[in-house]
Amino acid sequence: MKPAPPREIEAADLDATPDCDIEDFKDVYWPDVGTAPDEPPCAFKLRCAFANASYRVRKVEQAETHPVLIVRAVRTDACRIAAQWLLWRHIRNILRQAGFDVKRDELIIDQTGDRILVAFRWPDSPIDYAAGLRQAELDAAEFAEMPL
Repeated sequence: MKPAPPREIEAADLDATPDCDIEDFKDVYWPDVGTAPDEPPCAFKLRCAFANASYRVRKVEQAETHPVLIVRAVRTDACRIAAQWLLWRHIRNILRQAGFDVKRDELIIDQTGDRILVAFRWPDSPIDYAAGLRQAELDAAEFAEMPL
């Protein structure tokens, strides 16, 4: 018995309108990770990227003294990666999905059990750290002239 030839698809068979809601696509690409009040967009992107990789982000914070973002996550369904270089590559790919192109020397990862700490340089920080350092230098110079 010969198999039937494959049916050719005609242009009329294709439906240009999707049969599902756009909200369904949103749930696939942006999982329900919840939003915190006054959360910056970069923190939301990080939380979504880590959620897609089966991590639960406990906190995304910005360092007070340097343009550094710190992500504290817990491994939920993701497999445990014992080799440091494999973990580094995995986390770097997650950061790329969130829109952060982190160089090799700008990324620090620490893993303790199921907890993961990721710290990396954030060049687009809204805080002007150079102005803070200049002010600290001016204050130090002002107090240097005071007699002891």
